[in-house]
This record gives sequence, structure tokens and C-alpha cells, in this order.
Amino acid sequence: MVWLTAGYWATLIGFGIMSMFLYGTAAVKFAFVAEIFPTPLRATGLAVCSSLPVNFGIALGPTLIAQSVERLGWDAALSVAVGVPLAAAGLLYLLLKPIPSGIDLDAVQDRLRAEQAATR
Repeated sequence: MVWLTAGYWATLIGFGIMSMFLYGTAAVKFAFVAEIFPTPLRATGLAVCSSLPVNFGIALGPTLIAQSVERLGWDAALSVAVGVPLAAAGLLYLLLKPIPSGIDLDAVQDRLRAEQAATR
């Protein structure tokens, strides 16, 4: 949205709208990721696949964006440093196979084997 803004107020409104969607997706992201893992692996899966990348993003994001802004300007920096990773993450989410929560690990393996056999 920052490509479409010109001036302080338009940029502020654009950032506000982007932030609203960012916080909205953050609210459901952890629950979504938790549902992917069977119950016994849920805490480990959530920590490795969700909390760890988010913490790296919080730690490294401001530095990466600041350095990118100096080289590319605001529009291109936000597109490259924020837009590309978010688009890649969204595409990766689309590749995940849905597994019902609360089922046994053996049942998960049986279900995945059955799906693989059906695709052959």
C-alpha cells in the first residue's frame, strides 16, 4: 500500500490499514500452526515453526528494513524486506496438509500413508 501513498496522512492511513491486517493474521496464525501438529507435538511444533521465526523477525526485521531503506527507499525496501517474505510464507501455508487435531500419532502416520497410496 505504500506504493500508492503520497504525503504524510496517506502514508499513515496506509500503514494503519496494513497494521490492522498484520495484527489480524497474527491473532489466528499461532492457532492455525498449533492445529497442524498432533497433540503430543503441539508445543514443540509451535515453538519451532512459529515462535522461533517470529522472534527472529522481531530481532532482525528493524535492522534489515533500516538498511534496506537507506539503499532502496521506503517503497522498495518494504516491498522486498516485508512483502516478499510474507508472500513466501503465505504460499508455504498453502502447501501444508490439513491434519485433524487431537488424533493419535499412529493415526496421523496411517492417514498420511493412505493419502500417499491414493496418489500413486
